[in-house]
Parts: sequence; C-alpha cells; structure tokens
Amino acid sequence: MRMMRKMFKRIVSIVMALLVILGTAGYGGSVFAEGQTTTTTFTINQNYIYLNPAGMNLGEVDWTKADADIELNVNGWADVHKGEYDPNSGYWYWNASSWNIKPDNKFFFTYTKYSDYGNDNDNPIKKKPYYRTEMSADVLKKGKVYAQNGTATGPIDGQAVYALKEYTSNAGQSLSFVDMTASELSGVQAQFSLDGKYDDSTSEQVTDGKVTVPNDVNGNAYQYVRFIDAKNNPITDSFDLATAISKGGVLYYGTVSNNSTGSINSVWSKDKKNSSEPTIKKLYFKQTDFPIDEKDSIKVKIGNGIYENVIVEDNTILSYDLNGKTLSSDTIIEVEKDNIIYRFYPNRNLSLVTIDSDGNAGLSIYRNNPSGTYTVYYDATLSKLSYEGTNDVKNGGKGIPYPDA
Repeated sequence: MRMMRKMFKRIVSIVMALLVILGTAGYGGSVFAEGQTTTTTFTINQNYIYLNPAGMNLGEVDWTKADADIELNVNGWADVHKGEYDPNSGYWYWNASSWNIKPDNKFFFTYTKYSDYGNDNDNPIKKKPYYRTEMSADVLKKGKVYAQNGTATGPIDGQAVYALKEYTSNAGQSLSFVDMTASELSGVQAQFSLDGKYDDSTSEQVTDGKVTVPNDVNGNAYQYVRFIDAKNNPITDSFDLATAISKGGVLYYGTVSNNSTGSINSVWSKDKKNSSEPTIKKLYFKQTDFPIDEKDSIKVKIGNGIYENVIVEDNTILSYDLNGKTLSSDTIIEVEKDNIIYRFYPNRNLSLVTIDSDGNAGLSIYRNNPSGTYTVYYDATLSKLSYEGTNDVKNGGKGIPYPDA
C-alpha cells in the first residue's frame, strides 16, 4: 500500500509539472485536500471567504454535502449570502470582491436561512442543534478559511452550535531533524497524525534531515508529529505540529540522554548553531548546576573525541581547557554528569555551561569577578543596558559614546 501511495504521488507531481509548463497551474496561498483516491490543490482566492465544513456532521444535518444550503450571516447586513460548493476542496465559498467589510461586521454560518421559515416554531436553526455556528469573535476577513472548532461553550436559543476558528493548514511546511547523539540513526521517518493516533500510512521519510508535512486529508489538517526509526519504533514523543513549527521547525534529537533510564530528550527550536566561529579557550561550569564537590562525576567530550575530566579552578569553579581542541560552529559539546549527557553547540565567546529550567544545557557569558559586581553601561540611542563583552551591541557592550562611522 505504501509503495502504491508513493507511486501515485510521483504521478501527481508529473501532472502538476506539466500543468506548470502549460501555464494552467494555480499559484498563491494554497490549502491541500487529500481524498481516498485523489490529491488536488485548491488555491485560495484572496477576495473570497471560505468555510471548511470538515467535522460539521453532528445532529441531523451534514454541512459537507454538496447539496447543503450553507448561508453566511454578517452582523449589520440585511442580506444573507448563500455559499457555493467547491468539489475539489469540499469547501463552501463566497465571492467577497465587492463587499465593504467594516470593523463591526462579525459573522456566523447557518444551515438554511432564518427567513425560510414563517415563525420560530418551524425554524430548525432555533429548534435543533448544530444548524448554526456561534458568532465570530473577530471581524470577517477576505482570503480566509474558517472551520468548526468543536461545540461552542454556550448554547444559542437553547441549542448546541459549532464554535468557529480560522482554519490553518500545515501542509507543505518543512521540518528538520538533527541527530545530536552521533548514534548514526538510519531510516528515520516522521509520522503525522490528525488526532494523536498513528499508523504506517502517515509515515514520510526524512531525507537529508528534512521532511515535508503531507497534504490535508478530507479537509483535515495534520495536528501531530513524531519520529520513528527504520523498525517503526518511536524514538520521540508525539508533538503538537503547530507548536513545533512556531518554535522554528527544527527538532534537536538527543539534547539530553539519561543513561540510567534510557530516556532521550529533544527540543524544537530555530537553528541553534551560530554561524560565527567560536572563540572560547576554556569552558566554565555554573557552580549551582555543577558544584565543585561533584568534580569526579563530570566529564567533557568535544566532537568525536573522548571524555575527559574537569578541574577545579581557583577553588571556586570547575573548568575544562580547550587548548589543542578543534572547535567549530558545528561541533557538538557533550557534558556528562551523574550518568546524564547534555549536548549543545558552541556559541561565539560564550563559555559558562548552565542548565535551564527545562533541563537542557547551554552556554552563557562567564565573568570572572570575585567581588560579584559589574559595571553596567547605558546606550541612550537604543535605551539599552549592557555589560562589557556583550555580543552584537556597539562598542563591545560599553555603550556610548560610540560613533556610527
């Protein structure tokens, strides 16, 4: 089944390439919909308004059927607008090109019109559940796709109604997988899920550390992702896809490994590697995270090297000498403490190893000042305070005066 699915995707790609050559392929914002036997691309018109009716089949009416009567009701407007059905996407749409939408024009959708019924007793919108949505929280906007968001918190006219949300598809988004464990994982795949449940049909191969979120399924966007190995064993937790993308879309696998429990932690972030070459000559270890009386349990490995001991410096702090070590912006630094391995990249002149509240290690500025006091400089042109040695600020952090020339 998986092989046939991949062959079909190749066929679709060839067809789309031919459409581009012929000048018939659509461009602009796109939302993808995938049925059981076909995959189509539906292009969003920025002058239209859309309703994705996926999941709107509660009660006795089904909003997803092509012969349904779906109406757009706008606050402050006398007219109610009947939706048109697009068979490619399964969406209802309204041509809003000539509409003058104002700040008070909130909206809701109904199954049939209020005016189709002579009195309230005959009106199913008021007498039956799921014949309408709640009133929107925001003003109607062109070029948007709206969708149900479960059952609204409060009933209307005593009936359950659909909550509304702006529909966002993750289809086509690129994710990256970075293995920091040097375990030489092979055959890593990303599995995607609509509801947190997974099966092999939603697996996509990670190629050169990257994978693309698949097309939506019958108007439903993938909501979750996890990674599996070549034997289909999960190697990560299940992650909320929108959150992963918002954090940068790069998963750093193995930022922390617990050799006692076998657990491996991962972190979603933007690219954690700084392109600038590191300039540090020594690592220091924050005393509260790495006490000097635990020296014998703390070791350091640079890249593909071997684990080596740290030393106590000035009877106050642990350190590790980097002289003779090859260190680049791509080098992974490993620190082992109490059978837990922390992994991170060097970052310019940052040299103090710390552990954050999430249990991940990283680097910050080390200031060797026994008095515990530091001079602070103020840059009035930027309204900023900085310490001497701060990165990416004028005059090395020493504030003004400092000419732009």
